Amino acid sequence: MTERTKSPATVSIPDATATVDATLVATPAAGPESKADGGAATLDAEAAKAAALAEVEEARVDALTRLAEAERKAGVAAYAKGERAARQGRLTAGGHFTLNVRLRLEAGLKDRSVATKACEAAILPYATEQVDVNQLIRAWWAHRLLTAADGVDVADPRAKDVADPARVKAAADLPWGHWKAAYTLLTHQADFGTATEHYTLLPGLEAECRAVFDATVEAGESTKGTTEQCQALVRTLANRQAEATRQAALAKQRAADDAQQAAADAEEGRKEADAKAKEADAAVKAAERAEKEAADEKAREAARQEAEVKRQEAAKARAAADHARFQAEQAARDKGRARTEANQASRLATEAEAKKASEDRKAEKAAAKGSGDKPAPRPPVDPSEPRINPEGLKDVAPDDVAAMLEAIVAGHSKPALVVEYLLGRLCSRKDVERLFPDGTIAADALLAFGDLTDAAAEAAKAKATKPAAKPAA
Repeated sequence: MTERTKSPATVSIPDATATVDATLVATPAAGPESKADGGAATLDAEAAKAAALAEVEEARVDALTRLAEAERKAGVAAYAKGERAARQGRLTAGGHFTLNVRLRLEAGLKDRSVATKACEAAILPYATEQVDVNQLIRAWWAHRLLTAADGVDVADPRAKDVADPARVKAAADLPWGHWKAAYTLLTHQADFGTATEHYTLLPGLEAECRAVFDATVEAGESTKGTTEQCQALVRTLANRQAEATRQAALAKQRAADDAQQAAADAEEGRKEADAKAKEADAAVKAAERAEKEAADEKAREAARQEAEVKRQEAAKARAAADHARFQAEQAARDKGRARTEANQASRLATEAEAKKASEDRKAEKAAAKGSGDKPAPRPPVDPSEPRINPEGLKDVAPDDVAAMLEAIVAGHSKPALVVEYLLGRLCSRKDVERLFPDGTIAADALLAFGDLTDAAAEAAKAKATKPAAKPAA
């Protein structure tokens, strides 16, 4: 039997009929002398009875109301006590599981999931629902980071006395749903799966995270409202990261273009140096011929000296040509390295853009779920973007078609949406969401394409436009 936290005081509830009957019995009966006024006396008795009934009924309703209110308060107090205990138990368990995983990683465990699955298996006999240990760990880190004193390093989970008592007290009555669904969004993994793994607040938005936490706690915001504010910060971070990676990709692209121009200039210098070396060699041969054809000693000496000068000039020209050739080769290597870095930066920018689009879609779905409306449809693809004619690719080799598609996707202004729409056409939306539950559809798919240089793209297009060879009879 469940025991109530507080037992309300017993309230005596009067019986209205019994009380009124007792009052009437105590009233003396009317004598013969008053029979003349019998009608008036009867009316007065009925009125007195009705008034007494109303008064007693009012007292009874008041007593029941006070009893119901006392039961309501007792129920709320009992539920709040249980909720606080459950929340505190989950947060404390998350702290212990954090240390368990950290210590096992320090002991040499390679697969982090082994530790978390062992914790989940140990919880199973005591849980009424499926328990996610990673969620408990993340919630504990969220509580530790958001209630920590300003300027305190909390990266080591074993560090003590890092909390701000005022923040801890203010957050004492927060429901578990706030930590589970909202405040965990403000955490960021660091050194995940290593012996130094820990969490931080969203990079570059630490002050904003604390401000949202303080504001939602002070305002008593609901779980839904708190989650929306936390999601707004997550979208802000995604936008910043997407912009930063885009700028980095642009910088890498500019560096690749500069390297390409430097390589072209170095190649031009090499060609000029080779031409001068050839001219110097021809001059040496002409001087040697003149030396042999000189008629007298003085003429032969002059021709010999001139030939020596020409040989020295030719040696210098060959040295200059060798240096120019080295510079051209170095420039070509720099060009290749810059192009590789530009491609990597472009992929990172695509991943950041896909993550940003994923966060936007999650926000749209959450907003639509809250309002009952359907999410806004995505804008159609720009008709000015490059398209292909499927009729002309029927007989083209599959690898050439794949290379051509790769070049088209890589050159599109919105490659992430291209890949996502392509996957949506090849399989159902449920299959796409099952394969890519975190929304990084385009980023994962684009990584599978690999790199394709401009020359290879042009070659692929050229091969794709060639007519297919007719089969032999």
